[in-house]
Amino acid sequence: MTLQCVGDLKSSPVITRHPENPILSRHDVPYTTAHTYNAGVTKYQGKYVMVFRNDYGSFEDHRIDDTNLGLAFSDDGVKWTVQPKPCFAMKDNVIRRAYDPRLTVIDGHCYMCFAVDTRHGIRGGIADR
Repeated sequence: MTLQCVGDLKSSPVITRHPENPILSRHDVPYTTAHTYNAGVTKYQGKYVMVFRNDYGSFEDHRIDDTNLGLAFSDDGVKWTVQPKPCFAMKDNVIRRAYDPRLTVIDGHCYMCFAVDTRHGIRGGIADR
């Protein structure tokens, strides 16, 4: 099978990166982290809310021990205050980890959808506040 190139992939010119990108890095997280991913953001009750994936272990040794989710708030969507500890983790004899959250607000409730690695494969999860 031969794959054909579709050409250069480009975003619309109306979509640009913020000059301070990335807006949240592992250096902003007040607990153990090796990699931080800015995953789910929404505006909820007048503030921006971010739930981010936090892979912790050793950045220097390229070692990931596990994953949890962190929580941050912002008034402007650029400057973030990260909460002092992770907000969400799932792990038991079936679930290996929860990750890659996405947020949406429906009828005044903030919902988080996320991926879940289980011993039965990848599943979807949902939580609300």
